[in-house]
Amino acid sequence: MKSTDLWQKGNLKVPATTWVVNSGSAAKCPARALGLCQAGKDGISCYGYTARTDLDLTKLQEVSQVNVSNDLGEWQDKGANRSKIIRKGDDKPRAMCPGNCRNCRLCVNCSGIEIGIALH
Repeated sequence: MKSTDLWQKGNLKVPATTWVVNSGSAAKCPARALGLCQAGKDGISCYGYTARTDLDLTKLQEVSQVNVSNDLGEWQDKGANRSKIIRKGDDKPRAMCPGNCRNCRLCVNCSGIEIGIALH
């Protein structure tokens, strides 16, 4: 299922295969409780971002690629990608966000890397 099947407008930086959803806790997901969640059943790649350091991401990492904006929980060593803001003059990591998800799969397909994001 493509996001355009559901909505025709939205964040134009992301490809039609990406659906941006803001939701509550996955542990309380009503669709999952009713057996309606299609993410795992249809082989849809799931990934997400968090800046929180108080969460145990272990179970989430079993079903999705986790991206964190810090590494206080040492999640990068456990496979999470780390997003890092890069200011002018900073050393750049090997992977830099191109700023357009239509041409990039770093956050989805890579594991345990640092992804630089240019401050803008």
